[in-house]
Amino acid sequence: MATQNPKEIQGTYHLPESQIDRFLLSATIGYPDPTIEKSIISGQNHNESFHKINKVLDLQEVKDLQNSVATVATEEELVGYVHSIITATREDDDFELGASPRAGIQMMAASRGYALIKGRDYVTPDDIQTVAPYVLAHRLILKGSSNVLNVRNQVLSKIDKILDSIPVP
Repeated sequence: MATQNPKEIQGTYHLPESQIDRFLLSATIGYPDPTIEKSIISGQNHNESFHKINKVLDLQEVKDLQNSVATVATEEELVGYVHSIITATREDDDFELGASPRAGIQMMAASRGYALIKGRDYVTPDDIQTVAPYVLAHRLILKGSSNVLNVRNQVLSKIDKILDSIPVP
């Protein structure tokens, strides 16, 4: 897990694409609501908040969930669908760098995890479409841009177009 400053051009320490590709997912969380932000700024209850965090899973439960994800079924047709999405990012002229094979592996893993969260033991095309932006956005670099977060919306828009252009199995 890591954080990235959305206002820095290269961040404190720029990561090469090969290292960025090793992150499973990326998400933008934005700023907290004003009340919470004021509490953070004032330092009120800062240390107390950490003491109030309740454990929701123990180590064995985490291991069991990891094992359960591995048993989520994926039809070969959906593997082909993920491959088509990954390939489309490489063939899109707007991208300097398309998605790697690792992105496809991680899209399948994230889809399995999402299916499990949704209470299913099988992956659907909707699972893949849901996780695709989170798996791909940090990996794809638009031509004429550096690898910065301020182009994230443009990349997400391109991902949506790719998903719309590929027939859903």
